[in-house]
Amino acid sequence: MRRILALLIGLTLAGPAAAQSKPRNDVRQTLSTEQLTGEWTGTVKFFDAALSERVGELPISLKLTPPARGIGRIGSAAVQVTEVKPHRDRLEVLATLDNPPHIDDALSKTHVVLLITSVTPGQLTGEVHLKSNSRFDPRMREGYLVLKRTGDR
Repeated sequence: MRRILALLIGLTLAGPAAAQSKPRNDVRQTLSTEQLTGEWTGTVKFFDAALSERVGELPISLKLTPPARGIGRIGSAAVQVTEVKPHRDRLEVLATLDNPPHIDDALSKTHVVLLITSVTPGQLTGEVHLKSNSRFDPRMREGYLVLKRTGDR
């Protein structure tokens, strides 16, 4: 019994150290705000099936300029980018809307957060969070974002 207990303690103590000494096979992309500079167009498709059925895909267009500013449209709303910042393994684009992006009551939102998770030279993907405020909104609307570069950098 003592041998088993000693073996378990040894494995428990060696486990984290052994895991830390191995090189990580992490394929996450390093993203920078400079990669977003340019003109982008695409669509937002909402995760909520009922909402997606009602409103369909919303068109989105953005023109992002350094240092971390930009303008654009989501549906019928004008977008004013207020901040672009790295956050963990993604980029966050924070913006305000001049009016709701669609007439559906579920989209009566005035703030948007774009969570960019992947950027290639011609495309970026991520999520869209439409919110009532810049902080916490328990009724925010989330969707999948795909944008393609349309203009020169």
